[in-house]
Amino acid sequence: MNLKTFGLIFFLIVFFSVNTFAYCSEERSYHKTWTLQARDKEETREKRQKYYESLTKDERARISDFEIYPTNLMTCGMGFSEGLAKVFVGGKAGFINNKGKIVINPRFKDVGRFSENLSPAEFDNGKWGYINKKGTTIIKPRFDWALIFREGLALVQIDDKWGFIDSTGKIIVEPQFSHANSFSEGLAMVQMWGIDELYEKDFKVLKTGYIDKFGKWIIQPTWDGGDDFEDGKTTVDKHLTDKESNKNYYGCFMINITGKIISEELENCSRSLKSQVDDSNEIVIYFEEYKTGYKNKTGKIIWKPTK
Repeated sequence: MNLKTFGLIFFLIVFFSVNTFAYCSEERSYHKTWTLQARDKEETREKRQKYYESLTKDERARISDFEIYPTNLMTCGMGFSEGLAKVFVGGKAGFINNKGKIVINPRFKDVGRFSENLSPAEFDNGKWGYINKKGTTIIKPRFDWALIFREGLALVQIDDKWGFIDSTGKIIVEPQFSHANSFSEGLAMVQMWGIDELYEKDFKVLKTGYIDKFGKWIIQPTWDGGDDFEDGKTTVDKHLTDKESNKNYYGCFMINITGKIISEELENCSRSLKSQVDDSNEIVIYFEEYKTGYKNKTGKIIWKPTK
Protein backbone atom coordinates (compact mmCIF):
# COMPACT_ATOMS: atom_id res chain seq x y z
CA MET A 1 0.00 0.00 0.00
CA ASN A 2 1.56 3.33 -1.03
CA LEU A 3 1.63 6.43 1.13
CA LYS A 4 -1.13 8.17 -0.79
CA THR A 5 -3.55 5.25 -0.46
CA PHE A 6 -2.75 4.83 3.21
CA GLY A 7 -3.30 8.53 3.81
CA LEU A 8 -6.69 8.47 2.10
CA ILE A 9 -7.87 5.50 4.15
CA PHE A 10 -6.59 7.06 7.37
CA PHE A 11 -8.29 10.35 6.53
CA LEU A 12 -11.63 8.66 5.88
CA ILE A 13 -11.45 6.79 9.17
CA VAL A 14 -10.71 9.95 11.10
CA PHE A 15 -13.24 12.00 9.18
CA PHE A 16 -16.13 9.66 9.76
CA SER A 17 -15.21 8.91 13.36
CA VAL A 18 -15.20 12.66 14.03
CA ASN A 19 -18.20 13.66 11.98
CA THR A 20 -20.47 10.70 12.64
CA PHE A 21 -21.44 12.16 15.98
CA ALA A 22 -21.08 15.77 14.96
CA TYR A 23 -23.98 15.65 12.52
CA CYS A 24 -26.29 13.67 14.74
CA SER A 25 -25.69 15.54 17.97
CA GLU A 26 -25.05 19.01 16.59
CA GLU A 27 -27.79 19.35 14.02
CA ARG A 28 -30.43 17.50 16.03
CA SER A 29 -31.86 16.41 12.71
CA TYR A 30 -31.17 13.87 10.03
CA HIS A 31 -27.98 13.50 8.07
CA LYS A 32 -28.98 12.82 4.47
CA THR A 33 -27.04 9.64 3.83
CA TRP A 34 -27.96 8.09 7.15
CA THR A 35 -31.63 8.93 6.70
CA LEU A 36 -31.73 7.28 3.30
CA GLN A 37 -30.04 4.22 4.80
CA ALA A 38 -32.63 4.20 7.56
CA ARG A 39 -35.39 4.28 4.96
CA ASP A 40 -33.82 1.34 3.19
CA LYS A 41 -33.82 -0.52 6.49
CA GLU A 42 -37.47 0.38 7.02
CA GLU A 43 -38.45 -1.10 3.68
CA THR A 44 -37.17 -4.48 4.82
CA ARG A 45 -38.46 -4.12 8.38
CA GLU A 46 -41.22 -6.71 8.01
CA LYS A 47 -38.78 -9.30 6.65
CA ARG A 48 -36.39 -8.64 9.52
CA GLN A 49 -39.24 -8.83 12.00
CA LYS A 50 -40.25 -12.27 10.74
CA TYR A 51 -36.62 -13.38 10.94
CA TYR A 52 -36.36 -12.07 14.51
CA GLU A 53 -39.52 -13.91 15.55
CA SER A 54 -38.14 -17.15 14.13
CA LEU A 55 -35.13 -17.09 16.48
CA THR A 56 -34.89 -18.73 19.86
CA LYS A 57 -34.45 -16.62 22.99
CA ASP A 58 -30.72 -17.45 23.12
CA GLU A 59 -30.27 -16.60 19.46
CA ARG A 60 -31.99 -13.26 19.98
CA ALA A 61 -29.67 -12.44 22.86
CA ARG A 62 -26.64 -12.89 20.63
CA ILE A 63 -27.87 -10.51 17.94
CA SER A 64 -26.48 -6.99 18.23
CA ASP A 65 -28.75 -4.01 18.84
CA PHE A 66 -27.64 -2.65 15.47
CA GLU A 67 -29.35 -5.56 13.75
CA ILE A 68 -32.58 -5.28 15.71
CA TYR A 69 -33.19 -1.83 17.13
CA PRO A 70 -33.05 1.66 15.67
CA THR A 71 -29.62 3.14 16.27
CA ASN A 72 -28.73 6.72 17.16
CA LEU A 73 -28.30 7.39 13.45
CA MET A 74 -31.87 6.28 12.79
CA THR A 75 -33.40 8.17 15.73
CA CYS A 76 -31.41 11.37 15.44
CA GLY A 77 -34.19 13.92 15.14
CA MET A 78 -36.49 11.98 17.48
CA GLY A 79 -37.11 13.03 21.09
CA PHE A 80 -38.78 16.11 22.55
CA SER A 81 -37.59 19.59 21.70
CA GLU A 82 -39.48 22.76 22.56
CA GLY A 83 -42.30 20.59 23.90
CA LEU A 84 -42.94 18.58 20.74
CA ALA A 85 -41.67 15.25 19.41
CA LYS A 86 -41.71 13.58 16.03
CA VAL A 87 -43.86 10.52 15.41
CA PHE A 88 -44.81 8.47 12.37
CA VAL A 89 -48.32 7.36 11.46
CA GLY A 90 -48.86 5.39 8.28
CA GLY A 91 -45.36 6.24 7.11
CA LYS A 92 -45.91 10.00 7.49
CA ALA A 93 -44.26 12.25 10.07
CA GLY A 94 -45.95 14.67 12.45
CA PHE A 95 -45.67 15.90 16.04
CA ILE A 96 -47.14 15.08 19.45
CA ASN A 97 -47.09 17.07 22.69
CA ASN A 98 -45.87 15.70 26.03
CA LYS A 99 -49.25 14.09 26.69
CA GLY A 100 -49.05 12.04 23.52
CA LYS A 101 -51.65 14.10 21.67
CA ILE A 102 -51.07 14.74 17.98
CA VAL A 103 -50.73 18.49 17.48
CA ILE A 104 -49.38 18.49 13.91
CA ASN A 105 -51.00 15.87 11.73
CA PRO A 106 -48.57 13.35 10.21
CA ARG A 107 -48.51 14.40 6.58
CA PHE A 108 -44.80 14.91 5.86
CA LYS A 109 -42.27 12.51 4.42
CA ASP A 110 -39.98 13.46 7.29
CA VAL A 111 -39.35 16.21 9.82
CA GLY A 112 -36.50 17.32 12.07
CA ARG A 113 -36.69 18.91 15.51
CA PHE A 114 -38.24 22.19 16.57
CA SER A 115 -35.68 24.86 17.31
CA GLU A 116 -36.37 28.59 17.53
CA ASN A 117 -40.05 27.74 16.91
CA LEU A 118 -39.44 26.21 13.48
CA SER A 119 -38.86 22.66 12.30
CA PRO A 120 -37.49 21.44 8.97
CA ALA A 121 -39.99 19.30 7.09
CA GLU A 122 -39.76 17.20 3.95
CA PHE A 123 -42.78 17.56 1.70
CA ASP A 124 -44.19 15.09 -0.81
CA ASN A 125 -42.17 16.66 -3.62
CA GLY A 126 -38.97 15.56 -1.84
CA LYS A 127 -37.98 19.15 -1.04
CA TRP A 128 -37.49 20.56 2.45
CA GLY A 129 -39.02 23.67 3.97
CA TYR A 130 -39.96 24.81 7.48
CA ILE A 131 -43.16 24.70 9.54
CA ASN A 132 -44.23 26.37 12.78
CA LYS A 133 -45.82 24.70 15.80
CA LYS A 134 -49.25 24.90 14.22
CA GLY A 135 -48.02 22.96 11.20
CA THR A 136 -48.21 26.02 8.96
CA THR A 137 -45.62 26.25 6.21
CA ILE A 138 -43.42 29.26 6.99
CA ILE A 139 -40.62 28.62 4.49
CA LYS A 140 -41.69 26.93 1.28
CA PRO A 141 -40.07 23.58 0.38
CA ARG A 142 -37.30 24.35 -2.07
CA PHE A 143 -34.19 22.86 -0.46
CA ASP A 144 -32.62 19.46 -1.09
CA TRP A 145 -31.98 19.21 2.65
CA ALA A 146 -32.66 21.43 5.65
CA LEU A 147 -31.53 21.37 9.29
CA ILE A 148 -32.58 23.14 12.46
CA PHE A 149 -32.21 26.82 13.30
CA ARG A 150 -29.47 27.91 15.67
CA GLU A 151 -28.57 31.48 16.51
CA GLY A 152 -31.07 32.73 13.94
CA LEU A 153 -29.75 30.81 10.94
CA ALA A 154 -30.30 27.32 9.53
CA LEU A 155 -28.22 25.07 7.32
CA VAL A 156 -29.77 24.21 3.98
CA GLN A 157 -28.50 22.24 1.01
CA ILE A 158 -28.95 23.08 -2.67
CA ASP A 159 -27.26 20.96 -5.34
CA ASP A 160 -25.02 19.20 -2.80
CA LYS A 161 -23.71 22.48 -1.36
CA TRP A 162 -24.49 23.87 2.09
CA GLY A 163 -25.36 27.45 3.00
CA PHE A 164 -27.45 29.36 5.54
CA ILE A 165 -30.89 31.00 5.56
CA ASP A 166 -32.70 33.23 8.05
CA SER A 167 -36.15 32.60 9.53
CA THR A 168 -37.87 34.20 6.52
CA GLY A 169 -36.16 31.80 4.13
CA LYS A 170 -33.78 34.41 2.75
CA ILE A 171 -30.37 33.02 1.81
CA ILE A 172 -27.78 34.77 3.98
CA VAL A 173 -24.73 32.67 3.08
CA GLU A 174 -24.82 31.20 -0.41
CA PRO A 175 -24.63 27.37 -0.57
CA GLN A 176 -20.97 26.73 -1.35
CA PHE A 177 -19.63 24.34 1.28
CA SER A 178 -19.15 20.58 1.04
CA HIS A 179 -19.98 20.14 4.73
CA ALA A 180 -20.96 22.50 7.53
CA ASN A 181 -22.21 22.70 11.10
CA SER A 182 -24.74 25.09 12.58
CA PHE A 183 -23.61 28.32 14.23
CA SER A 184 -22.21 28.25 17.72
CA GLU A 185 -21.05 31.41 19.48
CA GLY A 186 -21.33 33.33 16.23
CA LEU A 187 -19.14 31.02 14.14
CA ALA A 188 -19.91 28.02 11.95
CA MET A 189 -17.51 25.24 11.05
CA VAL A 190 -17.47 24.72 7.28
CA GLN A 191 -15.48 22.47 4.99
CA MET A 192 -14.28 22.82 1.41
CA TRP A 193 -12.06 20.66 -0.76
CA GLY A 194 -8.43 21.70 -0.65
CA ILE A 195 -4.86 20.44 -0.87
CA ASP A 196 -3.17 18.26 1.74
CA GLU A 197 0.35 19.68 2.01
CA LEU A 198 1.83 16.28 2.86
CA TYR A 199 0.83 14.74 -0.47
CA GLU A 200 0.95 15.55 -4.13
CA LYS A 201 -0.73 18.76 -5.23
CA ASP A 202 -3.56 16.86 -6.88
CA PHE A 203 -4.49 15.06 -3.64
CA LYS A 204 -7.64 16.82 -2.40
CA VAL A 205 -9.02 16.60 1.14
CA LEU A 206 -11.72 18.46 3.05
CA LYS A 207 -10.23 21.50 4.75
CA THR A 208 -11.93 23.03 7.78
CA GLY A 209 -12.39 26.69 8.66
CA TYR A 210 -14.91 28.99 10.36
CA ILE A 211 -17.15 31.75 9.01
CA ASP A 212 -19.27 34.45 10.63
CA LYS A 213 -22.96 35.06 9.95
CA PHE A 214 -22.16 37.12 6.86
CA GLY A 215 -20.16 34.28 5.31
CA LYS A 216 -16.83 36.01 5.99
CA TRP A 217 -13.87 33.77 6.79
CA ILE A 218 -12.83 34.31 10.40
CA ILE A 219 -10.54 31.27 10.50
CA GLN A 220 -9.22 30.22 7.11
CA PRO A 221 -9.80 26.58 5.98
CA THR A 222 -6.36 25.28 6.90
CA TRP A 223 -7.41 22.58 9.36
CA ASP A 224 -8.37 18.97 8.63
CA GLY A 225 -11.19 18.79 11.13
CA GLY A 226 -12.85 20.79 13.89
CA ASP A 227 -15.69 21.15 16.34
CA ASP A 228 -18.15 23.84 17.41
CA PHE A 229 -16.97 26.69 19.57
CA GLU A 230 -17.85 26.47 23.23
CA ASP A 231 -16.78 29.05 25.82
CA GLY A 232 -14.64 30.78 23.21
CA LYS A 233 -12.55 27.79 22.17
CA THR A 234 -12.69 24.56 20.19
CA THR A 235 -10.52 21.64 19.14
CA VAL A 236 -9.16 21.23 15.63
CA ASP A 237 -6.85 18.71 13.99
CA LYS A 238 -4.21 18.84 11.30
CA HIS A 239 -2.37 16.27 9.22
CA LEU A 240 1.22 16.18 10.51
CA THR A 241 4.36 14.08 10.17
CA ASP A 242 6.17 12.65 13.17
CA LYS A 243 9.82 13.64 12.76
CA GLU A 244 11.23 10.60 14.56
CA SER A 245 9.19 7.87 12.86
CA ASN A 246 8.45 9.82 9.66
CA LYS A 247 4.85 8.61 9.92
CA ASN A 248 1.80 10.76 9.22
CA TYR A 249 -0.88 11.33 11.86
CA TYR A 250 -3.55 13.82 12.90
CA GLY A 251 -2.43 16.25 15.58
CA CYS A 252 -5.04 17.93 17.76
CA PHE A 253 -4.94 21.48 19.16
CA MET A 254 -7.19 23.93 20.93
CA ILE A 255 -7.79 27.31 19.28
CA ASN A 256 -9.63 30.49 20.24
CA ILE A 257 -12.15 32.46 18.16
CA THR A 258 -9.37 34.25 16.27
CA GLY A 259 -7.86 30.92 15.20
CA LYS A 260 -4.84 31.21 17.49
CA ILE A 261 -3.54 27.93 18.95
CA ILE A 262 -3.87 28.16 22.74
CA SER A 263 -2.68 24.68 23.76
CA GLU A 264 0.10 22.21 23.31
CA GLU A 265 -0.67 19.26 21.05
CA LEU A 266 -3.54 17.31 22.63
CA GLU A 267 -3.59 13.57 23.12
CA ASN A 268 -6.92 13.28 21.32
CA CYS A 269 -9.57 15.43 19.68
CA SER A 270 -12.50 15.00 22.01
CA ARG A 271 -15.67 16.23 20.34
CA SER A 272 -18.41 18.03 22.18
CA LEU A 273 -21.68 16.12 22.19
CA LYS A 274 -23.77 18.86 23.77
CA SER A 275 -27.46 18.52 23.16
CA GLN A 276 -30.39 20.91 22.99
CA VAL A 277 -32.92 18.16 23.48
CA ASP A 278 -35.70 19.10 25.88
CA ASP A 279 -36.99 15.87 27.38
CA SER A 280 -40.26 17.41 28.54
CA ASN A 281 -41.35 15.96 31.89
CA GLU A 282 -38.46 13.52 31.58
CA ILE A 283 -40.06 11.82 28.63
CA VAL A 284 -37.70 9.37 27.00
CA ILE A 285 -37.50 7.42 23.78
CA TYR A 286 -37.92 3.67 24.06
CA PHE A 287 -37.71 0.91 21.49
CA GLU A 288 -39.94 -2.05 20.87
CA GLU A 289 -38.15 -4.22 18.38
CA TYR A 290 -37.88 -2.05 15.26
CA LYS A 291 -40.17 0.76 16.36
CA THR A 292 -39.81 3.92 18.43
CA GLY A 293 -42.12 5.27 21.12
CA TYR A 294 -42.15 7.52 24.19
CA LYS A 295 -42.56 6.94 27.94
CA ASN A 296 -42.85 9.44 30.76
CA LYS A 297 -40.93 9.28 34.05
CA THR A 298 -43.48 6.91 35.61
CA GLY A 299 -43.07 4.45 32.75
CA LYS A 300 -46.45 5.28 31.25
CA ILE A 301 -46.49 4.96 27.47
CA ILE A 302 -47.57 8.26 25.92
CA TRP A 303 -46.88 7.11 22.36
CA LYS A 304 -47.02 3.47 21.39
CA PRO A 305 -43.99 2.59 19.23
CA THR A 306 -44.46 3.24 15.54
CA LYS A 307 -41.86 3.62 12.80
